[in-house]
Amino acid sequence: MEKQVVVRFEGVSFAYNGEPALTDVSLRIAEGDFTSILGPNGGGKTTLLRLILGLVKPQQGSVQVLGQSPERARSRIGYVPQLTHFDPLFPVTVLEVVLMGRLGRSGVGPYRQADLEAASAALKEVGLEGLHRRAFSELSGGQRQKVLIARALSTWPSLLLLDEPTANVDRLGQQNLYELLRQLNAKLTIMLVSHDIGVVSKFATHVLCVNRTVYMHPTRELTGEMVSELYGGNIALVRHRDRIEETAAAPRTQGEGGCGDA
Repeated sequence: MEKQVVVRFEGVSFAYNGEPALTDVSLRIAEGDFTSILGPNGGGKTTLLRLILGLVKPQQGSVQVLGQSPERARSRIGYVPQLTHFDPLFPVTVLEVVLMGRLGRSGVGPYRQADLEAASAALKEVGLEGLHRRAFSELSGGQRQKVLIARALSTWPSLLLLDEPTANVDRLGQQNLYELLRQLNAKLTIMLVSHDIGVVSKFATHVLCVNRTVYMHPTRELTGEMVSELYGGNIALVRHRDRIEETAAAPRTQGEGGCGDA
């Protein structure tokens, strides 16, 4: 049986003040895929997510999510932003952060029982059900990201988007987060922005190489030459069965072109 197409781009182009961010992008993300998005800073990764979320509209071409416009599908999309900073003095609990994902779902007024049940279930899903009264500021980096994932899951999404969720998380916390995402992938389609090439082959089924243009490859086809072309630097990839490890850091500068022929 052919899988449902969850995300569809047809000839999409978008520019900021005349500067191209994405050019003539066509792609398909199927139900149940775990897609990792690679590319240099300024290459269009964030713009790709914004188009899927319906926060910006394509200037050429079309975008469909779950068979609808992104605006209509937004309630079925969970989004986990990169956690760069927060006010440690802001008095918010873990449960209150997760409940933010339910805003607008119960009309005007206080949270309802259904919201509390959904938030509690989401916390249990990420393994933090015992921390609902804990201050968000008291958690480790990995625990905070799990809370943000729970916030996204509280809406019962079909598609989960994550923007570099391990950027400020230690190595053990990263491994725990990726294992959680592997489990969630059994019932969710996942798209993950990451510079961690080792993660790509271990967890993802496909990789999107994004640098103004977009090329999609099965993970097993990813090569060091492709990544070097994408990032504009020398990268050596070492394969260990189902894992690819990055052995030379890529300069994160904007270049042109994709990461190999489509």
